[in-house]
Amino acid sequence: SDPALASFNSRAHEQVIEQFRRLDRERVRLAAQRVRRLHAERAIEAMNRHFDQADLVRKEAAKKARHIPLRELLARAPDVLMRIAPCWVASPLSVSQLLDGGKRHFDIVIFDEASQILQEEAIPALYRAEQVVVAGDRHQLPPTTFFVTAIEGEDEILDDGDEVRSVGVTAAIGGFESLLDTLQAFLPNWLLEWHYRSEDERLITFSNTYVYAGRLVTFPSARGHEAIRHILVPHDSSLGGQEESASREVEEVVRQVILHAETRPHESLGVITMGIKHANRIQSALDHALDRRPDLADFFSLDRQERFFVKNLETVQGDERDAIILSIGYGRAANGDLPHRFGPLAQDVGYRRLNVAITRAKRRMCVLSSL
Repeated sequence: SDPALASFNSRAHEQVIEQFRRLDRERVRLAAQRVRRLHAERAIEAMNRHFDQADLVRKEAAKKARHIPLRELLARAPDVLMRIAPCWVASPLSVSQLLDGGKRHFDIVIFDEASQILQEEAIPALYRAEQVVVAGDRHQLPPTTFFVTAIEGEDEILDDGDEVRSVGVTAAIGGFESLLDTLQAFLPNWLLEWHYRSEDERLITFSNTYVYAGRLVTFPSARGHEAIRHILVPHDSSLGGQEESASREVEEVVRQVILHAETRPHESLGVITMGIKHANRIQSALDHALDRRPDLADFFSLDRQERFFVKNLETVQGDERDAIILSIGYGRAANGDLPHRFGPLAQDVGYRRLNVAITRAKRRMCVLSSL
């Protein structure tokens, strides 16, 4: 009854799709060639213009030992080095150590995972660039500040001039927990709404509904497999207190990991736990189990592009795997009571840690709990 569907030709449709794929691959290949050519032209132009710098760089590159420090080399041959290597990936600390702070070395600096970067860590890189782009998600993990003492309330104004100035600097960023928050207050913002990671939209539905207010654009899966499943591990009172790490759950996680390695070796896998004690117990139990399974060594090889991991939710931001095993870990006390102590989840930003943990899977997720 629909004319558009009545005239649909699947063979012609597939031909258009294949032609698009072919042209898209060719376009990417040509774009890479254009970038290489432009880089080569600029590097050669810089070396021709600065003969002394080019000679110094060639000399250092030819050495087998006793190189001059990189910071000194950058100071003596900045024009040639920045043309040869125009794109840097570095930590904020490396930027401070290697690059002179009195010069703008870069046209643009990009901060990824900016919700985890403190303002004071970002300043050295900001000083060395003309423009800044920050990318991050305020609904994911905040900066980890284990060694920072936070004092709430009004700062005390002291008589000493230096102390007064330091209080003023603190006040300028007061209330902003990260670089993302600080710059978001006065720079233009764009929200990335298309969600590509989850090949099945059921994997992102919870976060999309309760964290992102339904704003994300997601896509249904063409596969009929089970995207999310829950395994309930019975509580065993004979094992004593299980408040931080349920022993039966540890055993079941190891079984599920080995089963995945046997049946789906082509799919990458990660294990996420709520607490670090539970993660350590799982890793230890898995190491003992794998001692008896040398046939699975390839799946657990450190050389794999997306290698297997066991991590607690504090350290998993930025990771993604085809399949994720989410192990809750928290269990009942020896007398059967359930203490409401759920570690970092109970903190003010606990929902953000949970949001990270439950959005790492691309194809499937298995949740294990004794609750």
